[in-house]
Amino acid sequence: MDQRALAQPWGAAMGVSVRDLGAIGDGSADDTDAVQAAIDRGGITFFPPGDYSCRTLTMRAASRLSGSNSGTYRYLDGAYVDAYPTGTVSRIIRRPGTNAPLILGPLGATRVILEDLEIDGRNLLQTAGQPHVVSLTDSPTAEDTQWVISRCYLHGRSDPHAPDWGRGGSNLYIGAGRMACRVLHTTSNYAHHHGIEINGADALVDGCIVGGNGAHGIVIGAWATTITNSAIYNNTNGIHVTDTGAASPKRIVITANGIDRNRQSGVLLDGTPTSGSAGVSITNNAFTSNSTDADGGSGHISVHTSSGQVAVGGNIFSILEEGYLNCTSAALHLAEGATALDLGNLYEGGSVAGFTNAPSELRPHPAGS
Repeated sequence: MDQRALAQPWGAAMGVSVRDLGAIGDGSADDTDAVQAAIDRGGITFFPPGDYSCRTLTMRAASRLSGSNSGTYRYLDGAYVDAYPTGTVSRIIRRPGTNAPLILGPLGATRVILEDLEIDGRNLLQTAGQPHVVSLTDSPTAEDTQWVISRCYLHGRSDPHAPDWGRGGSNLYIGAGRMACRVLHTTSNYAHHHGIEINGADALVDGCIVGGNGAHGIVIGAWATTITNSAIYNNTNGIHVTDTGAASPKRIVITANGIDRNRQSGVLLDGTPTSGSAGVSITNNAFTSNSTDADGGSGHISVHTSSGQVAVGGNIFSILEEGYLNCTSAALHLAEGATALDLGNLYEGGSVAGFTNAPSELRPHPAGS
């Protein structure tokens, strides 16, 4: 056997390194054509460490984009930053002025894998619109899409306090009809809009970090969706279950997450669904210091819909964290006419009240109950 073939790990049978097709990876050169050519060849498209500045990259069926390391945000000198030097992570950057998604999943682009990549949607020169960073377009009919996004870092801008939040849309948009997508061990921070927006049914978010987004952390507008084992913090609402008009948010499981320091509610079930939020289970989560915008303004969980059954059990509702001035005064706030099933919860330190229909009717639990 030719020894040169043994030495080449990215041959035609497996895929190709984007460097082999001319990508520079210095963060300045336009690498779009080289990267798209690699994607179009099929197999694994490998990104050695570097900064690949690209316009829209269009996925094909069974595309697999793989890097060596995604990096993530870092806590440095009292602030969260993501300034890993060029050449230390595999980073795809939305090229300045690109008024379109960075990674596009059109209809028919099924079974796509994105793994070990930083996907940076900063877009400082955008002039119009709010395109998402990763976008699976809506489908008029159900499609078993089966994307897997694993060990990636998605973000709209490196500076979470920037006034324009990167000028983009959501970090990840899963369109209506795009079914059976999985987001695993991925960080989605600092979006202009939502961290993760789910309008396709049978989705799973597992082991993720979703924080510092301009709107909500995770939006659920589809049925049979599970959010589990994730850290969801410092968004407007941590998880927003709402009828988007694209699908009915039914059979939703929210379990074993840490949900804290969100500006309004940790979990909000929308008050104006057209077809109802039915069969929502919120269990075994840890809630801390939500409603940071206004003291007592929102519940850890706020139920604003009277449609369907909402079950709440085994959750821990905790005291105010150090360094925060505002906190909710209600573990679960029910809007007028709304209902929920209390399956037993822990109210740590007696600092928050239980189920209530109005702030004036708060019933504090004794410490340790």
